[in-house]
Amino acid sequence: MKKNSFEIIEKFYKSIIYGENLLNLPENRLSIYQSLVYNNIEDSCAKAFPLTKKILEDKWEKLISDFLKNHKFKSPYLWEVPKEFISFLKNKGIFEEKSFLYELMLYEWLEIEIFNEDIPSVNREFNWYEKYNFSKTSKLLNFKYPIHKISEIDIKKIEDLKADYFLIIFQNPDTYEIEYLEITPFLYQILDNINSEKLINQVKQVCKSFNINYEDILPKLENFFKMLIKNKILI
Repeated sequence: MKKNSFEIIEKFYKSIIYGENLLNLPENRLSIYQSLVYNNIEDSCAKAFPLTKKILEDKWEKLISDFLKNHKFKSPYLWEVPKEFISFLKNKGIFEEKSFLYELMLYEWLEIEIFNEDIPSVNREFNWYEKYNFSKTSKLLNFKYPIHKISEIDIKKIEDLKADYFLIIFQNPDTYEIEYLEITPFLYQILDNINSEKLINQVKQVCKSFNINYEDILPKLENFFKMLIKNKILI
C-alpha cells in the first residue's frame, strides 16, 4: 500500500475517533461513520461481557468511549476487540475498584475464545506412562472468586466469598456447549504441570506433597483422566 494511502486511512481513522475531520467529510456523513464504529465496538463488547455490562451500569458507555478514543487496537478482527477491552480496563485501574471483575471478564472472554477453537481431531488413549497437554478447547483456572456460580449469588456479597476456586472450562465435543468442572486443589496440582512429564510420575509427586498413598487412589484418578481425554480436555 502506498504511503499516501496510509495517510488517508490514518486521517479517516482520526476523523472518526477524534472528530478532527481531517478529510473535510460532510458533517452528517462523519456523524454516521462515528455512530457505526461506536455501535460495532459497543455491541461486540456487550455481547462478550453481558454480566460485566450489567455490573458497570452507567459507567459502561463512558468506558467504551474512552476505549475507542484512547486504545491502540492491535487486532484487525472485531471479535477479538473484547480481549483488548480487558487490557484497557486493567490499565485504567477499574479492577482495583472491583477486584472480582477481572476474573468475570476473563471467564466471559474464555467462553468465546474456546468456542471459536476447533475441536481436536486427535483421539488419545489413556496411559499412565504418557504425557498429556491441555487442548485449545479447554483451560485450567485458579480463581479467587466463584465466577462460575455468579448467577446463583448476590453480587454485592461476592467479596465475602473470596477463596481459591479451581476450575476447568472446556467445550463439550458432543454438544459444543461451554461447560466447567470444579476440581480439588489436589487435582489442580496434578494438572497444573500435566505436560512436564509422564502422568504417573506427576501423580506420584503430587501425592507425596499431599501425604497420599498414590496406589490407593489410582483407580479413581484413572476414571477422572479418562473422562478428561474423552472430552478432549487433555490430548
